[in-house]
Amino acid sequence: MKNLRIRNTILLLTATTLTLVSPFTKKDRVYDLNYSINSSYHYQDTTVAFANSTCGDIYIIKEEIEDTYKPPTKTAIVIIDETKDEDPNMRIKKSCNINNPDQMMEVLEVIKKYNELYPSKWNRSLDSMMNEWEVHNALSKINYMPKHTDHVDLNNDDENTYNHKVLTKIFGN
Repeated sequence: MKNLRIRNTILLLTATTLTLVSPFTKKDRVYDLNYSINSSYHYQDTTVAFANSTCGDIYIIKEEIEDTYKPPTKTAIVIIDETKDEDPNMRIKKSCNINNPDQMMEVLEVIKKYNELYPSKWNRSLDSMMNEWEVHNALSKINYMPKHTDHVDLNNDDENTYNHKVLTKIFGN
């Protein structure tokens, strides 16, 4: 896994938009990732959070519209907000299609910023989410239970335990 550090994050907040400007340092290079979460997009009387990012357009939707919502583009990244469940969760659909660690981290940052705008009991660390996503991608590549590994569920109960559970199932005690 590549090591990323966040320095001097700047948040700019207007009436409906949260803009994050994060200089990411990787080795001796700095990447400026600029994206915003705009809460003014509505679908079936439900707010759809929209973020522009370097890895594509990100749409965060509530689980009640998952079956009917169609993103505007086939390359859109769709995240399902299931934070009202007993075990709060943010599910990244077709997460197996994103393998670049910088892009993965950017999507996770968008999810964290979304949770700041729409607070819930969902709470995951970036390191834990990145670890779980990487394990899902590795299992998806070998076609292990694709119904479960093509999408990553970032639920609270899996904080710091996912990697251990997977390794125990694969390799035994």
